[in-house]
Amino acid sequence: MNSNDRITPEGTKDYLFKECKLKRKAEKTLRNLFETQGYDEVMTPALEYYDVFSKGIGRISQDEMYTLTDNSGRLVTMRPDSTKPIARLYASRLKQAKLPLKLYYNQTVFRRNIRLSKFSDEITQIGVELLGAEGLAADIEILLLAAQSMKELFGDNFRIEIGHMGIISSLLEQPSTGDKDALRSALAAKNYPEIEAIAGAEKDGIFSNLFSLFGGTEVLARAKKLFDYDGAANALEELTQAANALEEKGFKNNIIIDLAVINEYDYYTGLVFKGYVAGQGKEVLSGGRYDTLYTDYDLDLSAIGFAVNIDEVVKVLGNEAATKQVKDTFTIALTKGRLEEQALRLLENSGLDCSSIRNKGRKLIINLDDKYEILFAKARDVVTYVEYGVADAGVVGKDVLLEMGRPVHEVLDLGFGKCRFSLAAQKGQDFYSGYKLKTVATKYPEFTKSFFNSRNMDVEIIKIEGSVELAPLLSLADGIVDLVETGSTLKENGLEIIEDICNISARLIVNSAALRLKKRTIEELIGRLSND
Repeated sequence: MNSNDRITPEGTKDYLFKECKLKRKAEKTLRNLFETQGYDEVMTPALEYYDVFSKGIGRISQDEMYTLTDNSGRLVTMRPDSTKPIARLYASRLKQAKLPLKLYYNQTVFRRNIRLSKFSDEITQIGVELLGAEGLAADIEILLLAAQSMKELFGDNFRIEIGHMGIISSLLEQPSTGDKDALRSALAAKNYPEIEAIAGAEKDGIFSNLFSLFGGTEVLARAKKLFDYDGAANALEELTQAANALEEKGFKNNIIIDLAVINEYDYYTGLVFKGYVAGQGKEVLSGGRYDTLYTDYDLDLSAIGFAVNIDEVVKVLGNEAATKQVKDTFTIALTKGRLEEQALRLLENSGLDCSSIRNKGRKLIINLDDKYEILFAKARDVVTYVEYGVADAGVVGKDVLLEMGRPVHEVLDLGFGKCRFSLAAQKGQDFYSGYKLKTVATKYPEFTKSFFNSRNMDVEIIKIEGSVELAPLLSLADGIVDLVETGSTLKENGLEIIEDICNISARLIVNSAALRLKKRTIEELIGRLSND
């Protein structure tokens, strides 16, 4: 039997020497900053009852929690979030405290790594909670503290992205918006092709033009001409005043406005913000206003706060190049093979000389036009490189994105590599009939599982690496889920399409940091690759 006594569980790591010093220094820097602003430290237990997170506003999926039982058989979970435990702490012990109440914490949270889509399961967070303070003044106080936290850690090389939940929420409430759930999901993922597909003709093109309303403070003036709904207009005014406050304190060059923000947690109600720094593919700071969270405890209490991911901070500080200026070159990862050739044609059609790429030999990284750095990788690796910030952008098929489920942003449907995901079975077979548990063969087990889960249908999934069409012919499977372009291979092997699931094409993807720090270059690249 293999022993695991010399390794750490997946999603965790040891910290050694320099990393420990960087971690403690970052924690000390923020603790000192918070305490000088009048915040007092609290600590909540690493184990909380499951009920704290399983219901009410801001509930967390059981798939993301590490859950066990106590001595009485009651469900407990390793703390996946610090905001709800502090709400529990206030409701049980601090209701008599004088408001507003300034609290900060420095502790670990645990979030289960779903499909490897997160960087770590064990995360050290240090953050603040301002309880019982309403209005714009409190928002600005917390926002300035967040900006100062980023400055203390990274100097001037950071961005604070600010948005307001009221803007998109008011638009989603309009009766003509369409499929609100699908649109909300697309907005949260910043999946611009999907947003356009769902709502391109809605609201005078507001949703489909959100990319142009994302950037510096100049977008606020343009936005005021578009958002004529009461909730959106009021939210936009608050956002404008918050941005002005940041400018007045010397953070003008650090501001990014996001008018389509949908935060990860559904308890946010007003101003929301995130902090980004070069060299890291995801945010290092996140927060906002959540005035309804305490209703879970029958309390009417406004609140706002933010958390800094210390582990991500250490990664950035450990990379000396990342703490300097954003590099001038823009790195694009191309999928080897057919998608690579078609992407190169688009670049050449835009006027770029790609001869160095076509004559690359065995080189894997090529400099193009002294502005782009092109690297070549397998499709799944393209997604990984973009997710982790090694590449700013990538070209990859939608099929890979659906299968991997990684947190990258789709900013352009490139229009080539078109095919579709289809469910197929032997000709004449009624796949959905009978009581037998169906077996499905596929190269895409995660996508297939998600599809059948959406149908509330249990199936046995078998992963096949080669020709999936063989599985039904050999009676290994009742059906297959695979990419179909013309369907000729299916017909030649006695199979027929039972159902087309979704369309597939090549997409241009970027990571969260690149979208905020290199938006102009991304816009230029979109212009080059757009084939309409």
